[in-house]
Amino acid sequence: ATLQMQPAEVDGDAEEDMTVSFLQEGKAVGLKTSQVEDFQSAVELLKCFMEVLGEHYFDHVQDTARALLPALDFHFSDDVKQKASEAWKELICVAKAGLMERGGAESDSMLGELMRTFLQKTLQAMGAEEDLEILQVQAVGIASCVRAAGSGALVAKEVEDLCVELRRLIEESTQRQRESEAPEAQYGLDEDELAEAADVRGADKVLRLKYAELVGAIMEVHQAHFLQVGLQLFTPIMQDCLSAGRSASDKCFALNLAADIFEKLGSEGISAWTLFMAPMLDCIKDGDAWLRQAAAYGVFHGAKLPAFAPHAGRAAELLGSVVADPRARKEGNKEATEVAVAALGRICRHQVSSLPNPEKYFMMFLKALPLVEDLHQAVPTHELLMEFVLEGHGFLSQHVDKACRVFVDIYDKETSTDALNADIRRVLLKVGQEKLRQMQPPFSERQMKRIQRFCGMPSSSVKMCLRSTWWTSAARSWRPSPHTCQQRCISQLREEHPRPGLRLQAVEQSARALTHELGVQVKLPES
Repeated sequence: ATLQMQPAEVDGDAEEDMTVSFLQEGKAVGLKTSQVEDFQSAVELLKCFMEVLGEHYFDHVQDTARALLPALDFHFSDDVKQKASEAWKELICVAKAGLMERGGAESDSMLGELMRTFLQKTLQAMGAEEDLEILQVQAVGIASCVRAAGSGALVAKEVEDLCVELRRLIEESTQRQRESEAPEAQYGLDEDELAEAADVRGADKVLRLKYAELVGAIMEVHQAHFLQVGLQLFTPIMQDCLSAGRSASDKCFALNLAADIFEKLGSEGISAWTLFMAPMLDCIKDGDAWLRQAAAYGVFHGAKLPAFAPHAGRAAELLGSVVADPRARKEGNKEATEVAVAALGRICRHQVSSLPNPEKYFMMFLKALPLVEDLHQAVPTHELLMEFVLEGHGFLSQHVDKACRVFVDIYDKETSTDALNADIRRVLLKVGQEKLRQMQPPFSERQMKRIQRFCGMPSSSVKMCLRSTWWTSAARSWRPSPHTCQQRCISQLREEHPRPGLRLQAVEQSARALTHELGVQVKLPES
């Protein structure tokens, strides 16, 4: 009942606690603030039910869709619109899971109906919406629902209609930005008005990038339909935005679309490459950091494709110059530099045969690690380094010290993963503590203690404790029991290795080291 409430017509002055909306015909309608809050709570509650119950909520999908529909263009609260889009995505997920549970019968028709209803209502609301932040929310909501529904939910004509409407919205945003950036639009404005105009331009820039993300979602989910009816709708916009004299914002938008074409369409999108390849490579060294980042991001996704080979050499040269620039790590440049490092690593991985001097770029890549600013790029880039090491790559076998330093820096941090942490432990244990201590420049004592702690490596004091136990035993002509060796080291190990498993691992490694050193077997329990 809460979601079916109707606003009352407002005559004259509205009550203090009432939210008012003016309709196109000039009428004013309103809801009390408490009613708006109740409406939002009802939407949030439905979303919660669907998240928790999943496919068990399936029997209520149709009724919930009818109840949620008015919330998609709710005139009295922007938050309600956002929550409604999120709830509709959950509704699609529930329907999809429920249909799979029931054998998938008529799944495409039901999901298609949910998508058509959502798109019709949301796109209609976007056509009349003037708040740029709400348009951002709605664009994100459509992208989420497209991904949730999957590839069978829309037919080619529906994908085309969505792309046509999206192109119109992009053109509107582009036109607003260009008009607001014109000198005559800023003439006569005071300081506050200039600041407000700048905020509006910033919101429009973000909006257009959200539109680009939506285009990417359509490419990803409906690749075949997009290649048939969508790609030709957006390539003219890209070509215009990349033409001479266009703003950094225009070019950044186009390069984001280019990156999606590489990533989502792969070699199927090669017909569009000629429109953006040369401008993308030129932008790698642009003075605008956001534009450099967008260009490097495009190379990152393009480098894995075989057809990128003719461009790999120039791309690596340009990326290398960005990474080696003395200003690369200064504030404002860090994010763009890290994407350039990630892209250079991708080229070294997939296009090494196209590089004139691959060792040079491998070294640039290695020296620029670890990545710390761009978490989206950091983990896959550090995993790439580990792949090189585990495969015994010839170049990295000569520079294992540099790779080890990167691994020590990232271990158990947000730029690593549990699987990568496990590989790091194995690599460092294989290298061995003595070689780690001999590396130049040397690890600090603090770093060595950290290595010992997370790898379970024995410290010199633990080794000394075991050595003393052995020689004292030998002088008395009796062989120490495993228990004796173990107990003599426990107090030392408690401080160095708080985890019991690592304490035993450290004793076992010490025993192996002493076996080699003394020429006799120092055997300890395996558990």
